Amino acid sequence: MRADKKLSLFLTVFLLTCGMGMSGPMPEQGPRTIGQVGKGGRGQRNPQRNPNRPGPRNNIAPIQDVVEDFYVSRFQRKLELDDAMFAIVLPALRESLEERTELGRRRVRKLIQLRQALRNGASDEEIIKNIQDVDKTDIELRAVQENLFNAVDPELSPTQRARLRIVQPDLEQRIRGLIERSRNPGRRPPPPQ
Repeated sequence: MRADKKLSLFLTVFLLTCGMGMSGPMPEQGPRTIGQVGKGGRGQRNPQRNPNRPGPRNNIAPIQDVVEDFYVSRFQRKLELDDAMFAIVLPALRESLEERTELGRRRVRKLIQLRQALRNGASDEEIIKNIQDVDKTDIELRAVQENLFNAVDPELSPTQRARLRIVQPDLEQRIRGLIERSRNPGRRPPPPQ
């Protein structure tokens, strides 16, 4: 079975059995500067990777780990990194993925707040504040991406650096599609326009 089919199957089973309960506030902090590449050993996971992840959200930790593993394995293959180079790049990649996940959740919450403000007829000042919150999160997401590039580019060849910029958005789009399919298994995706 192909990796994306395995991931899709896992996501479907997981979402059906555990649900995607989203409760509890997430810490609101900006992007961290990704540390020096090559530190932290061979990039093995620390079971306590994210101490900021609140307890009620832990039911999505297994799905996050599977998605991250899928992303990391595709990243290595698409950039054609040998094991030694991969060990150097992996800690920065994992840190970037974790930060993007946190900021992605925050962005979703901010968009929900913006929709609610519009729906409830909020004042212009409140709408402006919500827009600024969404925009700030978008800026922080771009900063995390830039931090990843700054951390790993010195270790990559120009060809690998170019592949990184092409592969990263493709992988993220593919993962979003797999997650969407797992949430709505009977629904077909809309045809490409």
